[in-house]
Amino acid sequence: DLVMTEGATLMGRVMFDGKPLKNVSVGTVSVDRGMEGFTGNFDVGTGEDGRFAFVNLPADVDYFVYGLMKSMQPYGAIPIKKIHSAKDDQATDIGDLVVEPAYRLAGGT
Repeated sequence: DLVMTEGATLMGRVMFDGKPLKNVSVGTVSVDRGMEGFTGNFDVGTGEDGRFAFVNLPADVDYFVYGLMKSMQPYGAIPIKKIHSAKDDQATDIGDLVVEPAYRLAGGT
């Protein structure tokens, strides 16, 4: 039997220079990359208030949350944050993800 559940919700807000950052992409991916435990990666965008929400995530799982480089490039980077999703039909608010300066590493020949 295939059992479908409500899943968990993971939400937060992206902040830059003390203000909500709209129209950037946030991703999450399961910490477990093994064949039996990997739940995939998911991307969402932030709204006018800098808030984002992942809905219907596999519940009770460890995830990494991060900012997608392409959308974050003009601002900096969001440090990767490890979180644990709530149980089915529950939500976890991870609070503010604060954008920090980012650096580009380049080499020459």
